[in-house]
Amino acid sequence: RDSVASRGLGDVYKRQAVYSATKAAIEAFSYCLAQEVGPRGVEVNVWTPGYVRTDMTGQRAADAVETVEESFLWILAQTPMSLNGRILRKPDFGMTWGTEIVEGDVGDD
Repeated sequence: RDSVASRGLGDVYKRQAVYSATKAAIEAFSYCLAQEVGPRGVEVNVWTPGYVRTDMTGQRAADAVETVEESFLWILAQTPMSLNGRILRKPDFGMTWGTEIVEGDVGDD
C-alpha cells in the first residue's frame, strides 16, 4: 500500500543528483500508479518519514524510529483509499499527522 521515500525531491545537495532523481521518480511513479490501479481498489501513496536514525545514518539523523512510527500507524488507521495518490510528508513539508485531508483524491483533477 505504501512506498517509502525521502526528502530527496525539492532539496538539492552536491553529488546527490542520482539520489534526488530516484526519489522524484518514486513520487511520480506512485502518483501515476495510483491513478491506474485506484479504480480497482488498490491504494498507492508515498510516505516520507524524514531523516531517521538507523544503523546507516547513525546519530546524524534527528528522528528516532519511534518518533516516525506514530505517523506510519496513523496512515494505516485511515479509511481505505482515502490517501490514494498522496505524498505524505513530515509536518515541515505541509502535512500534520492526524489532521484531516483537505485536498481531493488523485481522481478529482
